[in-house]
Amino acid sequence: MNADLFFIVNPNSGNDKGRIWKEILAYLDEKGIEYGHYLTKSAGDAIVNIPRILAEGYRNLIVLGGDGTTNEVVNGIFSQTEVPYSEISLGSIPMGTANDWNRYYGWENDYKASIERLLKHNITKQDVGVVKFSENGKQKTRYFINSIGFGFDAEIVKMTNELSHEQRGKEITYLLSLLKCLLKCKKHNVTIEAEDFKFSSKVLSISIANGKYSGGGMQQTPEAIINDGAYDISIFGDIGKFFVIRNVSRLYNGTVTQIKNKNVIFARTENSIKVTYDSPTFAETDGEIIGDSPYEISMIKGGLNVID
Repeated sequence: MNADLFFIVNPNSGNDKGRIWKEILAYLDEKGIEYGHYLTKSAGDAIVNIPRILAEGYRNLIVLGGDGTTNEVVNGIFSQTEVPYSEISLGSIPMGTANDWNRYYGWENDYKASIERLLKHNITKQDVGVVKFSENGKQKTRYFINSIGFGFDAEIVKMTNELSHEQRGKEITYLLSLLKCLLKCKKHNVTIEAEDFKFSSKVLSISIANGKYSGGGMQQTPEAIINDGAYDISIFGDIGKFFVIRNVSRLYNGTVTQIKNKNVIFARTENSIKVTYDSPTFAETDGEIIGDSPYEISMIKGGLNVID
């Protein structure tokens, strides 16, 4: 069976990954499914290898890993120019720490069921985020499919990424990072501008999202639709840390938009967005740390073929 599947495997993603990958290989061989595969060796490795994989003729790229590995593959797809992105499809077997993108689609945490889903090759088109920013004095572009976060949101991701692989493999990791971050995170002045939206104030956290989930299951934008051509924006402005603690459950159960506070704002826009901090800062895209302010965010509407 020629399924034209190419697996990009992060051997450091999630727990018990070595055993699971061996079982997947055995299952593919048992089913007579033709495939290619590559095990990533370091951060950014998937990005630079996508052009080579596409040159070999593969068009269905399957990520065996988490949000970070998926983000690298997406950046590999959209930063290369030899193969139109409309000819490439992206699939996933959930295996990472956060799996926020997988969580949106409700994909099974079972590799056999995942492979059967991938073989059916049902395609959903979803939006792709584009962010331009500066890093070490150079202008860069990064693509994302789930969300981009600033302030508290980015600090939690950075803190979690600095933990060991074993620590990151635990579901409670992001919640513990959230609580630890409250002890040290500071609010900064920021301006957010779009054609139909403007906000300027001191802010604790910002999330601009295609999807509902971020930070290991938090729902900062619970009403987001991943292919509606719009960004959902959540802003936690000049609020106290104890206010966040009191509302942590709302971040996880999808009722965060019910918070009644003038400093907690929710918006939606189909236009490009500019985020400018008054001091050096970094952001996170799909769990990967990037750049420095200002950030110019646009969208490729329906740009990614997802094997759903």
